[in-house]
Amino acid sequence: MGLISSLAFHPMKKSISLFVLFALLSSCNKEQLVDACHVDNPTEKVIWLKEKVAQLEKSLYCQSIRQFSYQGQKVFVVGTCEPNFNSVDQIYDCEGNLICGWGDPKCPRFETEAQFEKLLWRSH
Repeated sequence: MGLISSLAFHPMKKSISLFVLFALLSSCNKEQLVDACHVDNPTEKVIWLKEKVAQLEKSLYCQSIRQFSYQGQKVFVVGTCEPNFNSVDQIYDCEGNLICGWGDPKCPRFETEAQFEKLLWRSH
């Protein structure tokens, strides 16, 4: 007897099967909840950083994602790694919220207060 026909005759099995199916489907969204500041390899395990990498890979220019410590928290700087390239790197918090751009008045002391921790990803 197949799974579908056996479920039709056993309501309890149907309820348990639906619960298991729901649990499996909802676990797929767990990746979105991973805190980028508390995981190894965040560019591989954190969905918003994986999406940034996918976007940056399409660029003709060298791009990077670097991790810094700034005002007591980890932040991620996304931008170019080309020397003398005129662009504004973007600074994100662990949840992927844009904090400011490098040199932006919202983060006036980023250049002097931020401490480089590591390079997470680089194209080319």
